[in-house]
Amino acid sequence: MTSSNFALQPEDDATAQFQTDQLRQPTPIREPQAVDLLLIHGTSAVQGELTARLAAAGHEVSTSTSVNGAIRLLQDAPFEVLVLSLGVAEVASADLVARLRAASDAPLIVLGRDASPSVQDAVFDSGADDYLAEPVDPAELDRLVRARARRAASRRRGNELTGPSGITMQVRAHEVFVGSGRLALTPKEFEILRLFLERRGEVVETEQIALEVWGHETYGSRNFVEAHISRLRQKLNLVDAGSTISTIRGIGYVVR
Repeated sequence: MTSSNFALQPEDDATAQFQTDQLRQPTPIREPQAVDLLLIHGTSAVQGELTARLAAAGHEVSTSTSVNGAIRLLQDAPFEVLVLSLGVAEVASADLVARLRAASDAPLIVLGRDASPSVQDAVFDSGADDYLAEPVDPAELDRLVRARARRAASRRRGNELTGPSGITMQVRAHEVFVGSGRLALTPKEFEILRLFLERRGEVVETEQIALEVWGHETYGSRNFVEAHISRLRQKLNLVDAGSTISTIRGIGYVVR
């Protein structure tokens, strides 16, 4: 179209300004979903503070001061995520975790003061999904709660995830196809793409990618996340799916 037949008439100025303003609007970020969680913490002051912070983040929080009380609550209602503080009961950590795991298959996040390998090994062997050292950063706990709830929901929905450009991910088989062709990905590339497909349409921040795929934040250096996404994009580009992952400058990435 040439400039001669693109000239705006005076009555179109308001429409043009409206369209320009619309283009300037930031990319909408979907509000994160609330999680129905159970917090088991024996110290009332700390429990109250964590409960307030998690509730302020939008979660539905039920509480118990003991594992026995938590098991009684679990008999009446399911929870999406369990958060257990070991407090001073580090020596009984394996037993406490095992009892909760027997009562529920919900993701279990353990908080503890003793981050030694022996304690963490006992916690994980007994069925915990994550271990955070106390005092806990509430923002980190919030991100981990959401991540575990999303993955559990994805498993309940089924084995297959889909994306644009004919992408299909078989989660349990750990395979990705674009059309009829199989895409060879490293474990980390697979987890990054899985995260994007699970949260399709949402902007995923770089810090969230690091936490969910590597288990820790970037600590100010995003290079390792960006390098993996760059290699993932290169592989997608080879199968004509290079536009799958969009960058939202200064925020993160999205698959639409």
